[in-house]
Amino acid sequence: MTAKKNLMHKKNSAVVSAVNKLAISDYIMINPRYFIYSYAAVARMLGIKASLVKKVEIWFNCIFVIVAGRRPRFWKKSVFSNHFADWRKKEGSKLYAIKSSSNKFLVESSKKNKYYYVEAWQKDIVCNCDDYQNQQRILGTGCCKHGYAALKLLGFERLSQYVEHHQWVNNDEPYDWDDYSDY
Repeated sequence: MTAKKNLMHKKNSAVVSAVNKLAISDYIMINPRYFIYSYAAVARMLGIKASLVKKVEIWFNCIFVIVAGRRPRFWKKSVFSNHFADWRKKEGSKLYAIKSSSNKFLVESSKKNKYYYVEAWQKDIVCNCDDYQNQQRILGTGCCKHGYAALKLLGFERLSQYVEHHQWVNNDEPYDWDDYSDY
C-alpha cells in the first residue's frame, strides 16, 4: 500500500471508529441489529467505561465480545436479553410516577424538568419516549424505564406479570382501574 493510500486508510478507519463510538450512545438505540447486544450493555454488565469495549459481534447462538485489557469471551444471548429488561427496571425504580387518571401516568425523566406520558392497557404499558417506540418497532413489544415506574406504582415488577394478571380483559380499550378497585 502506498503512503497516500495508507494515510487515507487510517483516516477512513478513524471515521469508522468514530461511528462505532456513536453506537455507545444514541446510534445503538435505533440500530435493530445492536439494539439489545450493545457496547453500552457490555459496559454496564461489566461495570466499565463504554470506551473500553472494542468489539461486539452477533454470532448465530452467542455474542462475541472484546474488551480492552481482557481476554475475548463469548456471552449467551439470554444474558443480554435479561440485562435489557433488568436495567430498565432498575432505572425505572429511580423515577417518580404520578397517576393522572385511571390508566394514565406522568413519569419523570432522568433529565430534569421533563415528563413522559404512560398509559396502562390490558396487555401493554405504552409510553411516548424514544426507547419504547424503538422497542415496539424493533422487537414488537417491550417496556421502557418509564413503563416500569408506572408498573411499580401499580404493584407489578415485570410487564409479563401485569399482562398475565390482565389476560382475561379485552385489549381494545385502556384499563379502567376505578372499575376494578377491589381486585
